[in-house]
Formats: sequence, C-alpha cells, structure tokens
Amino acid sequence: MRGRVVGAAPPPVRVVARGRGEGLTLSLDSLQSAEQKSRNVRWFGTVFVQCDHDGAFALDELIPGPIELTAVGADGATLAATTLELREGELRTGVELVVERRKVVCHVTRQGEPVARAAVNCDDQNPIDPARPLFTDADGRCELSIANAPFTVTARMRGDEASRHFDAPPAEVVELELGVRAPAEPPSLIGRVVAGAARSAAPPVVTAIRHDAVECTRDAVVVVEANPNFTFSGLAAGTWDLVVTAGGRVASLAGVAVQRGATTDLGDVALSSGATLDVTLAADGASATAPPSDADASLLVRRGELRLALVKLAPGETVRLVVPAGKATLELRRDGQWLDAREVVVAADKSAAVVFGAK
Repeated sequence: MRGRVVGAAPPPVRVVARGRGEGLTLSLDSLQSAEQKSRNVRWFGTVFVQCDHDGAFALDELIPGPIELTAVGADGATLAATTLELREGELRTGVELVVERRKVVCHVTRQGEPVARAAVNCDDQNPIDPARPLFTDADGRCELSIANAPFTVTARMRGDEASRHFDAPPAEVVELELGVRAPAEPPSLIGRVVAGAARSAAPPVVTAIRHDAVECTRDAVVVVEANPNFTFSGLAAGTWDLVVTAGGRVASLAGVAVQRGATTDLGDVALSSGATLDVTLAADGASATAPPSDADASLLVRRGELRLALVKLAPGETVRLVVPAGKATLELRRDGQWLDAREVVVAADKSAAVVFGAK
C-alpha cells in the first residue's frame, strides 16, 4: 500500500495498519530482513511505518481484508483515520490520510453540578500511544483535540464513570453525567448465513449499505464477517440494504429497518449463485462530465433502489464484485458529482467487465 498523510503535522508522523491479526503492534523498522517482516506482519496483524518528510508512506505484506489506517503524530495523538478493503495481491496506491483535528469541550456533571478534577480520557483506538487523561476545571470542563474519526470519551471520578461514543467529533459540547448507568446498547442486526452444499474457503462477508447512500463514506458502509452467525452493532437508525458474499455465491436483503435500542433478527440468510462484475476506472479517471483526476471515485451498484455494492475505485484500479444475477445499474461519482453510469445484465455463474472513462 502506498499513500500520503496530508496536512500540517510536525514530524515524525507514523502510519499504523491494523488487519485481522491479534491486535499486537510491530515496528517494521525493528526487523532485519524481508522474510522476517513478512512472517511477523502475518503473525501480528498490526504494523506501523514512519512517513517521509513529505508525508509519504509505504506498507508491504499487509493481510488482505479490512484494513484500519491511522496516522499518529509525534506526540502520540491520532491525526487521521480511515478503513479500506485490501484484496489478495493488490497494490493500493494514492491513499490519503487528511489531518483534521477539532476542538471539542467536554462537560462533566453529577446530579446537575459541575465536577472539578474529573479525569477525562478520549479513546480513538490509537494502537501506539493511548491518550493521557485531561482533568476538568472548576466548571467541570476540559477541551479535547480530536481527529475526524470515531472515538469514545470517558470521565472518571472516585470510582464513578460515564462514557459516550461518537462516529465523528460533534459540534456541540460533550455532556457526561456521573452516577448515571446507561444500559448496554443491544446489537442492531443479527443473522445467520446458510451456505448450503457449496462452501467457500473464506468466511462469508456481510455488507450493510445505507439505503439512501450514493458515495462510499465511513458511515455509509459497514462490513462484518459471518461464522456463520453475524452481528452489526452501532448502526445508525434508518433503512439499510444487506449483501452477503462467499466465493461466487451471494444473497441480498432490501430495506432492513434499524431502530435505536432495538435488535432486528434477520434469521437464516441463504446464498445462491451470483454473477461477477470486474469494474475498471481508466487511469485518467475522466468522464463526459468531469476532467481527468487522480482522486478516488465512489462506485454504486444497484438494482432499482436496492444497493448491491458501494466501494471506492481509484483511477487505474479494477474491483471485482459478486452480485445477484440479473440486471444491475453502475453509477460513478466523485465528491458529490455524478460522473458516469452503465447498465449490465449478467447471468448466474457468469462474469462481465465494465470500464469507466475509457477513450
């Protein structure tokens, strides 16, 4: 994987990649040979490298699958974070981590009164250097500097604690009330994948896509594995489409309702033979409505209003998707701008190739 950390950040800046390993941290710089690097990366699952003076970084021998990327500053603070899917044998280039830290005020109270000297921790899953606690002032307030990434803020005082989770820094003050025990949030969706006689070597992948989503953003697509049971936690309330893939088999569920504080049981989800789409964005990324660009685009594959796939597609990249057989509409967007569209019809166990931006 090749990319760059963009934005003001004093060196050294490190980039962490976390895959499906055991969650331990390993410095590539501490290893002596390529063989050692490869063996240890696949064993530990988490690696970090130091960026060049211009923010460029290179990560090799990553484990295919979901990869969490985190840029960490010289002071150990999280600068930026994102999650992407890496395929076997893929060299992903042009990855950007944009530094965007925001100031958020945390207000800690007990029975409506401010709590001074409460310890406040902000956990953004930084695997290198978890943030040290801050302490509230006489008004029960302290100021947090937070990257534009999911985080949990926790306040503690004399054995009492309160916490809240956010997908991104909020515009309002974070209010924490000590002494209030909030019940655990139940799972949003649960279900079980029924693979049938044809089984894939890899576990089934279940993707939830917001029913109104047209661009691949952090809160629009959530991916989990099934073994064969699967669970989605923390999905935003609303309507989601689900797609399950395993090898060349697929299942789709349209318009699944998610309600805050409630669990929707989808029961057994049976797989059937799917169709394969190989979608390529030409190297210049041009279209009839947009000039050439080296920025990633969002590829939406749908049947009517049912979302079948929503992925990032870089110029020069080909992505392979498994979708239900039949008709599908492919739409390409970048930064909210519609670029191009195609319609295809693919039979079960067959494949089709689609190229966007070809001359």
